[in-house]
This record gives sequence, C-alpha cells and structure tokens, in this order.
Amino acid sequence: MSLNTRVPPIEDSVPLDACYPSVSERYYMHYYYIPKKQMIRDNTNHNSSIPLNSRITDADSQDGPCKKIRLDTPLPEPGSRSSTVNHQDANPNNQSTFPINKDGSYGADLRDNCVITGEETLVMVHSNRLCVVSLSPHHPIVQGNLTVNKVSFEVDGVDRLSNQVSGKGKRGAQVLGSKATLCKVHTDDGRIYHVMCGARGKLVQVNERLVSEPELCGRSAGADGWLAVVLPNLTIYDGLIMALTPAERYTELWQRQMLKNVDRVKC
Repeated sequence: MSLNTRVPPIEDSVPLDACYPSVSERYYMHYYYIPKKQMIRDNTNHNSSIPLNSRITDADSQDGPCKKIRLDTPLPEPGSRSSTVNHQDANPNNQSTFPINKDGSYGADLRDNCVITGEETLVMVHSNRLCVVSLSPHHPIVQGNLTVNKVSFEVDGVDRLSNQVSGKGKRGAQVLGSKATLCKVHTDDGRIYHVMCGARGKLVQVNERLVSEPELCGRSAGADGWLAVVLPNLTIYDGLIMALTPAERYTELWQRQMLKNVDRVKC
C-alpha cells in the first residue's frame, strides 16, 4: 500500500446500523430451565392466578437451599455410581429430551404440554462450561417493566453473599440444585419473585452490584443484570445441558402459551 493511499474511516467501511449479536449471544449458549412439574401439569387445569412463589416453595423443600463443600471431599469419578445415580438433571438413556426432526424443527417431547410462565430461569452457558444465571427476557418483571426495589440473596437463613470459594476447584462453595431458590426479587407493587438457580452446581459468584442497583436485574436481564455464576460438576455436565431447553425451543413454547392465553380469554 502506498503511503499516499487514503485509508477510509472505519464508519465508512463498517455498517454501523446493522444488527450485531450481543456479547452474551456471541459467547454464550442460551437455555431455559423448566421444572419437571410444569411439564407434566395439565394445561387445562392451570390457574394463572396462583402465584408461582407457592409452587417454588415445594421445590425448595426437595432440593434444600444449599450445602457447603468440605475441603477434603473428593469429586466422584466419571462413570462411578455416585456420579450417575440419583441426579435429577441426568438423562439415564443419554438421549436428548428435545428431539429434532429431519427438517430442523423440534419434535414432540414432554415440553409440548408444559406450562410456560415466563419465570423460567435463563441459563447462559459459556464454552468453559460456566453458567451465568439471569432473569428471562419473558419474565413478568421485564415484560411488565416493573420496578425492582430489592434483590435479596438470603434464602432460608443462608446468605449467598457470604459464599466464599478458593482454588480452581471452587472449594467451600455453596452447592445449589436446579430448583433451589437463588434469590428473591422484590418489586414496588409488593410482589416477591423467587428465582430458581436453573443449573445444578457450585455457586461461584453472585452479582453484588444488584444490592445497590436492584433494578438492573430487570432492566438489563441477560447482560449487566445477571444474578449469579454457577460451575456444574463436569461429570454430569452433559446431563444438565440435556435437561435444559434451548432458547429457540423455549421461544416456540412461549409463543404457543401466549396463543393459548388469548384463546382462553376469548372463551
């Protein structure tokens, strides 16, 4: 290139009005956690007026709020009984729970009859297998533009903010089940939303910024308003991913649920 050659400014060579993917879309795979009881529930008997909080309480009683990892507790070896038995997220048949047809569309599965509320947790999975948990863009707080006045990380006497980890293995971390309550989100109209963890694993970090800026979790869901970072056990990682619902599939279910709600109102 000649020294006299004029280099055009970058704004002339790059279309600035194009719709580029966000950081989370470029580096993370987006999934949603749908509790099993929402998959087997009969839609015709679903009463949308019942707060989801009352249903989450039952789920917490099964998983428990958390437990501490002992420093001398060894991780289960791949293929061992402790790593393959009694894990709620693992698929014993090692088959996908969201079958895909030859034309690329999703086939029938348990999610076809599930109830979608919008409160399903968004789990963004990085290539390093860390899971970033956030409110869904379909969450009532986001959809209704509700004002969040508090995000409480204290659940059943356990403070997520006091979680301390050390070393590459994240020793001393709190261990959360997929259905365990990660935090409670309070809005100005008096509602309290219990947010499920969505990913079973060690709690690496919570977003302490939400303590002073609670409205960020709704205003910037999936970005600066993330709730926590969770590290799944690598021996059960594949089963955890198969238990989650891909974003594309969740969008289909969400749109289908909205149509059902419209038809119910018309009737």
